[in-house]
Amino acid sequence: DGSVTLDTPSADNTVKSGETVAALSGSNDSLIDEDVERLSTETAKNAAACDAFTIAAEKLANMKDFGDFDPYRLRKDVALDSCGALLKAMPDSATAQAQMALALYAARRNIEALPLFQKSAAQGIVLSMLATGKMYVAADDIPFDTGTSFSWLSKAAEAGSSEGAQLAQGVALMGDSVDFLQRRANVGDGYAMYVMARQYAEGRIIARDEKTAALWLVFAVRKGSKAARASLTEDSPSPWPKAVIAEAQKRLTFTGDYNGDADGTLNFRFQRAIKAITPKT
Repeated sequence: DGSVTLDTPSADNTVKSGETVAALSGSNDSLIDEDVERLSTETAKNAAACDAFTIAAEKLANMKDFGDFDPYRLRKDVALDSCGALLKAMPDSATAQAQMALALYAARRNIEALPLFQKSAAQGIVLSMLATGKMYVAADDIPFDTGTSFSWLSKAAEAGSSEGAQLAQGVALMGDSVDFLQRRANVGDGYAMYVMARQYAEGRIIARDEKTAALWLVFAVRKGSKAARASLTEDSPSPWPKAVIAEAQKRLTFTGDYNGDADGTLNFRFQRAIKAITPKT
């Protein structure tokens, strides 16, 4: 269930922390695993109390949408004490940072919560990416910034969060989405490039254009967008019309990366070409 696992106290009056302090997110995303730590008994108690708070937060949010989370129904006084003590004992723990941020958010202390959300998000905590992204467009005491919001939400989406993907597109639609995405793509945002490709392929808010869709799709793959790369595997149904794949094949033929037919299928040679142009991580 993602909760902390504590072994029986040993002779040296310490216990071991388990895999994580808590698992929190909207789409089965979870906090990254902590290295096994040697914790004092008092720290372990704080970890357990802080964990109880975050588990209550998960249940309250129904593990679906951070936006449905009503933090004011939680025991924020207990959370601030226990999560604060845990963070003091483990200041470099991304999990502890995220939990303290959540406790501060529950106490309506957004300005204090945001730096901790950002710090833990930078270390891979998907919940914190989602929270940071939402705060920049929804928190009254945080400056409104769609660019920063989209950046964090797209990171969550690239990490596999379906909620991050939905919210990122929602932020793009707050203004002129095509111009917004164009600006993001022009500064190297791979996920924005991927979304641009989807918009041109679907033709909902902009005229359908398979060639332009293929252009942005190839750009997104070259930029390292995990979402773009995943959309071109045979593991799941392709979201792309055959015409878009065919145009992508033509483009890669022109650049010398593909030597197969422009048949609009995810054939072996095309798969190999896509793998070849994907940046090594």
